[in-house]
Amino acid sequence: HLRHQAEAAGGQPLSQVVLGRPVYFVDDDAVRDEAAQASLEAAARAVGFTDIAFQFEPIAAAFDFEQHCTQEEHVLVADIGGGSVELAVGADEQPEHAISVPLGAGRMFREFFDHDPPRKSEVEALRSHVDEMLAPLVDTFASEAIDHAVGTSKTFRQLSRLAAAQPGSKAQGSSEVLYADDLEELCGRLVKLALPERMRLPRISESRAPQLAAGALVALGIMNALGLEALERCPWALREGIILRRL
Repeated sequence: HLRHQAEAAGGQPLSQVVLGRPVYFVDDDAVRDEAAQASLEAAARAVGFTDIAFQFEPIAAAFDFEQHCTQEEHVLVADIGGGSVELAVGADEQPEHAISVPLGAGRMFREFFDHDPPRKSEVEALRSHVDEMLAPLVDTFASEAIDHAVGTSKTFRQLSRLAAAQPGSKAQGSSEVLYADDLEELCGRLVKLALPERMRLPRISESRAPQLAAGALVALGIMNALGLEALERCPWALREGIILRRL
C-alpha cells in the first residue's frame, strides 16, 4: 500500500527503499536480531523492492538535526518508541555510540501499570527499573561532552507541549525545549489521571493516552540519568531523517 502511494505521488515505479530499524531488534541475541532484519527485508522484497537498505532510527533522527546545525556540536539524540529507547551521541553523522534499551513507552505501560491511574508502588517500580536499566549507560555517555541534547519521537513532542502549557513552566509556553523540572511536575500530574482524563488532554490520541504517563517517566529517567537540565524537541524523526540522508 505504501509503495503504491509513493509511486503514485512520484509518478514513477520504485525499486529502492530505506527502512528504519532500532539499534537492536532483540537485545543480547545476535541471531534473533539478524533474523528480525531478514524478515523485514523479505517483506520489502515481497512487495517489489529490489534495492533495500537499513538505517538505525536514532541516527536517522540525527541526520535531520544535522540540517539545522550552524557549527559542529557533540549531540545526544534520544528517541522513545513503543518498545525501546534509542540513544546516540556524536559530532557527525557517524556517532561514537548508538544504544537501544528496552524501555519503550508501550512496553513499560504494559509491564508495570496494572491499575488506572497507576498506584504509587507501580510508579516507583517503573522509575526504579528505568534507573537500573540506564545505570550501565551513564559512564558511556557521560564520557562524551554533550553540547546539545535532542529528543525526537511523538512521545517527546507530546510531553514538550504538555509541559510548556503548565502554569509557571520554564518553557514559558514554548514547546521547543523540554525542561527536566517541567517534566518532573508533569509526571506528577499524569500518574494521577485516569485514562478518560488523559484522553481529554490537548492533542493526545486515544491510542497513545494509555502509555502517556509511562513515556513521561521514561523521558524523565533519561534526563536525570544523563544530567540533562533541558532537551530540545526535534520536530522530525526517523522518516524525515532517512529522506534527508538519501538526498
